[in-house]
Amino acid sequence: MRILNRNPIRRFSRYFRINQQKAEHLHHINGVTLFDKYKSLKDDYDLQSKFVEEEAVHLRKLKSQMNDQYLENLTSKTLGRTDSRTEEMPEKIGDYFYYSSHRYIEDKDYLVISRFKKDRRLDSEVVFDPVKEKAVNKRQIQSFVMNKLVLSDCQMFLGTIIDLDNNERPKGFIKNLQNNSIFPVRLQDCVNFVFSKDNKFVYYVKQDKDNRPCSVYKHRITETGTISDLLVFEDTDKKYFVDVQLVKSKDYYVFLCTGKSSFKLHILKRQPTETMLETEHSRPVQITSPEDKILAFQKTSKGCFFVQYKNNTTRILFVSSEDFEHGLNKLRNSPADPNSDDISIFEKNFNFKVIYSLPEDSTLTESDIFESCVLLYTTTGGNNQIIKLSYPNFEATELKFADSVSQQYGNVYPSSNMELDPRTCTFYHDSPFVCNEAYEIDFETNKLNKKESSSIGGKPFDTESYKASLLDFPARDGTKIPMWCLHHNSINPLRPKYPLRCFMRFYGCYGMPTDLGFSVTDWNMLEENWMLLFPLIRGSGDFGPKWHQQAILTNKHKSITDIEDAAMFAIANGMTHSSLLCAKSSSSGGGLLAAAINRNPHLFKAAILEAPFLDILNMLSDKDMPLSQADYEEFGDPSNKEYFKSILSICPYNNIRSQEYPSILVNCYDDDYRTPVWQVLKWARKVRDIASDPSRVVSISGKNIFVNVIEGSHVSAGSKKQVIEDRCFELAFLNHIVRRKTLDFEVEKKLKLFN
Repeated sequence: MRILNRNPIRRFSRYFRINQQKAEHLHHINGVTLFDKYKSLKDDYDLQSKFVEEEAVHLRKLKSQMNDQYLENLTSKTLGRTDSRTEEMPEKIGDYFYYSSHRYIEDKDYLVISRFKKDRRLDSEVVFDPVKEKAVNKRQIQSFVMNKLVLSDCQMFLGTIIDLDNNERPKGFIKNLQNNSIFPVRLQDCVNFVFSKDNKFVYYVKQDKDNRPCSVYKHRITETGTISDLLVFEDTDKKYFVDVQLVKSKDYYVFLCTGKSSFKLHILKRQPTETMLETEHSRPVQITSPEDKILAFQKTSKGCFFVQYKNNTTRILFVSSEDFEHGLNKLRNSPADPNSDDISIFEKNFNFKVIYSLPEDSTLTESDIFESCVLLYTTTGGNNQIIKLSYPNFEATELKFADSVSQQYGNVYPSSNMELDPRTCTFYHDSPFVCNEAYEIDFETNKLNKKESSSIGGKPFDTESYKASLLDFPARDGTKIPMWCLHHNSINPLRPKYPLRCFMRFYGCYGMPTDLGFSVTDWNMLEENWMLLFPLIRGSGDFGPKWHQQAILTNKHKSITDIEDAAMFAIANGMTHSSLLCAKSSSSGGGLLAAAINRNPHLFKAAILEAPFLDILNMLSDKDMPLSQADYEEFGDPSNKEYFKSILSICPYNNIRSQEYPSILVNCYDDDYRTPVWQVLKWARKVRDIASDPSRVVSISGKNIFVNVIEGSHVSAGSKKQVIEDRCFELAFLNHIVRRKTLDFEVEKKLKLFN
């Protein structure tokens, strides 16, 4: 006979407590209630610390089973293969050539800035040593990052931006080069600045508590004490990031508001003398709106140049100096509504002409402007082009490498080239086989002359024995997706003698082209007979802005299906096998990889997620998160029902399933505000709660999910040595997982895993 609980108050109290606990784990988003067991982790720092310690235990178990000698030898070889050049190419600015070079203290290296006058290299002088100037202490030598070099017009003052603790909280430093003294005032949370023409002020960009650069202040340069700074410009819309620049003609300040896919420009006339008083001439004028699709602006004495993306085409526009001043005066007299993003400002007020249009499948990666010409650096699926538009008729000339292979793939980008009317300019070329080679463009002959070759020390790499092949695979909707493949010359990537270990990398977000630059760890993989795959998935900018537009918002899933189709293509064609295929991506690309693994975990044997965006839905639903509103242009605003359904369907955290997952190493960074550690910890715990035990590979610990919490930020992960050690550990991890005995031992033996 059952005894009834005769105390209804106690029974109700217990029921209330249980349901209150459940309520703490519920998310109410767009009329839908979602259960989130680890919802409170975001704000529970004690629990975060506990989980980090537990993750360290799983990681130690992994390391205890790995081949220490292999990792030690690999790291030693890779550290020896660093760039042996100790100085950067000198950059001519006025009467001097400036360059950075390495200094050493107790085996720790850091950068200093030096200069010399023409033909007097032996008289070179160090003008900024961050350690000697006491801007950086010995503890910070390995962590600090020096980002910018800024000079006043007369080169009396030098400025630089230093992130002392590598946590994206930089400071601005100013030095008087005449009396060799550094000013006591540090510009806090300063990400960039420029000098006024009279050398009395700087305009600097300040970021807010969420690390968003949002305002420009005017600061008086003073040897002693502090003076209140004047707020000159501010953008309160959280989807924009503010920057300040000088046009090349040095007569205007530019306040650039950049979103993930929208832009606004404000400009301010640079006066011969300035004060701290706010006047009519100290207020910036808005000259473009997001509706104008203007991406960039530059000015010379000949006129103004704008980059515009319109009707799926990137166009270069020209406005004469007279027409520019006329349009600017109209906007001064009747300013645009700063709260409206839907009204065209530029096209209504400026008389412009289109001087060049890029093909629809091309992406403009960089541009450079001079008195005699405009240089456009473009890429089409990794194939590089440099287009020269010559003044006055803007005739287009393609500048070609003497070596056609150099033009075929990689990254090409200009040096700072601060001179307005030089005879030559410098750019750099980077590829999987070439590290940062410097070229000079001769404006008279249009020839590209190599000025400095790649110089990697340590064990020589036989670049002649490897090559890059461009393959195509069909996406499930019929779109043809290209994929770069790096491999040994003896291998036919589509018909290898036996399936190979393959390592796939991609990004696929924000219209950014796939990185085909140099990585010394890629050399290690090629030498160990890995094949490297770079699918140019949609959502990237590999084939122009339209390629990006095909996989955003409700079509963001196409980036994920392209990843799956690339893997299936490689497996179906015998290039690899699911027990040999590994993948890596970072940030938002890491979120795409995690989503693909949720959908098809059997495709990959192992994966590496670098600072991944995993809790997409919850982070985008919180408008106070630093990047949420900026990411609406890529993923959509979840307060919209259509976008909510799309985000929910791809979010890695919300789609973890009861299935076996591949072995996954997640690198996250303790000072990363963009993809914070807590969302990685949530994901890892939930995978272990739901996923089935490993069967494709022997279980190591924590269902073979390993979280590595590293000191650093989203954009920088410590010293060069630390980065190399982390990349070597990743390769050791992949080799350890791929070579482990599985239940399918006989198949893997035939695949020559155990050679």
